[in-house]
Amino acid sequence: MKPFNRTPPEIRIPSGRGSPGDMAAEWLALRECGFSAEEQAEFSRWLLADPRHAAAVRELESAWRLMRKPFLTGQAASVEEAIAQQVRRKSRQHRHAVIGVSLAGLAAVLLLAVIPRWTPVAESAPAAAGSARTRPQREILADGSVVDLNAGAKIAVNFSTQQRVVRLLRGEAHFSVAQTPDRPF
Repeated sequence: MKPFNRTPPEIRIPSGRGSPGDMAAEWLALRECGFSAEEQAEFSRWLLADPRHAAAVRELESAWRLMRKPFLTGQAASVEEAIAQQVRRKSRQHRHAVIGVSLAGLAAVLLLAVIPRWTPVAESAPAAAGSARTRPQREILADGSVVDLNAGAKIAVNFSTQQRVVRLLRGEAHFSVAQTPDRPF
């Protein structure tokens, strides 16, 4: 008894295009519905046309037998349950892995956000920039701010985690301050 009802307009001889495996699958699906005499003759011609065709058919027939074996031996219910258990187990493992990775990521983000506020960074000792120069000079400070020192100007720089302090010790200077709202300049 064939598992499919055959309606002639729906079943046609395969197009002949595609890999031997694809063509073998089309021919076997057609054969499962029942060959007409014309289809059987065309299938035989196709098989003889290339040794790869027969090899592809044998491979698919072997796979088909393996898939049907549980149904033929009455073990379908146990196989179905085993597959369902495997799917549930994999799903549970996947869910636990996703939760674990998500929690690790959250912990990393929290640490990056909180640790800078917990860890006191040693405040930098005041640094003097710009010795007695005879011509103007541009300097870039550690925070990215830019200072243009006029001839003979000198500044003292003291940056901490809370603030940025720059004192003009002598002369004239113009600043382009890097914007850092949580550390005033």
